[in-house]
Amino acid sequence: MFATVALTGSRGADDFLAKQSYHQCSDRLTDYVMDDWSLPHTMGINYYYPTREVQQSGNRTATCFTADTDGQTTGSVREQETSLAADQLAFLKLELASARVFQTYPHLGSVAASRAWAAKMADALDHEADGLDVANWSAGARPKVTAYVGELRKSAELWSKAVAARSDNSYWDRSDDAWDHPSYKYQRDVRKALRLASDVPATSFGPPF
Repeated sequence: MFATVALTGSRGADDFLAKQSYHQCSDRLTDYVMDDWSLPHTMGINYYYPTREVQQSGNRTATCFTADTDGQTTGSVREQETSLAADQLAFLKLELASARVFQTYPHLGSVAASRAWAAKMADALDHEADGLDVANWSAGARPKVTAYVGELRKSAELWSKAVAARSDNSYWDRSDDAWDHPSYKYQRDVRKALRLASDVPATSFGPPF
């Protein structure tokens, strides 16, 4: 178990509460596990949310936990900063800053809310690119980081174009371009150079950039 989260919305709306529980638990996992790529592919996000009867008593919280469907994981999956090298920690902190903005995506929001989120996402990606660009990296990691920085800037530009779209339909079309922009390969190359987990997670809670 890694978190409990407060739920909002209509009492008894099971589908709504289940979706809200999943999204909130996904968001909170970043506070517990610094690097979702290090999680086993057989481990997923799970949750318990209150039944109608429990909701009537005033309990409006969900419990978040991870579980390995193969039953092979032992010990804690929590990542401690002290277990990471300086360059690994620097990279993950910059990645997490973008991930935390990504987590605020308005899953049930309006177009206006989505545009506002896209603007924040573009700023976060530019900020991450700036941070990666000026940090000190080993000679082996620097070329990989430089390539990844370029892809982050391209992603930020695509989100900015979506924000600037004049119509709602145009916004969704341009946001599709941003979602589809591939850069996992470049992130994987950086991870390999930094000796971090480099297998793309089965379910990532971070931004797919």
